[in-house]
Amino acid sequence: MLLTEKEAELLAILKRDSRKTVSALARELELSRPTVQSMLERLDAVAIEKYTVKLKSEFTNRFIRAFVFMVRDPKYWSRIKSAMLRIQEVKSIHTLTGQYDVIVELHVDAGNFQRMEQILDEIVAIEGVIRTNTAMVLTSITREDD
Repeated sequence: MLLTEKEAELLAILKRDSRKTVSALARELELSRPTVQSMLERLDAVAIEKYTVKLKSEFTNRFIRAFVFMVRDPKYWSRIKSAMLRIQEVKSIHTLTGQYDVIVELHVDAGNFQRMEQILDEIVAIEGVIRTNTAMVLTSITREDD
């Protein structure tokens, strides 16, 4: 799908702040409110998967963020995915190239290392998981324009 210049500009604004009102977006884009509303409806239908929230650092420190790198047997992938998605603390699952096949992002309540250990035990017990390696995040640096 090709975007107009104004649609691309609108998406860039929404990436920075998805909470802006349609009126504020219209002012920033120098377009009428109905025009921006129509653009949003079109983008919602064809380009925007979801709107999201970026948490303040003092709030994100309320959980431990960890990445589980996994080697798996591909014939069990469907079963592995299903089991992983039943774990509430699993925030994302990605397949990879390289030494590991999968990376899983976990968010566990801060200080609850017992729950973290329980989750890791659950993951290695899933049929088809061959090996895991876990890294806990100490600090994060993010770009403001992402």
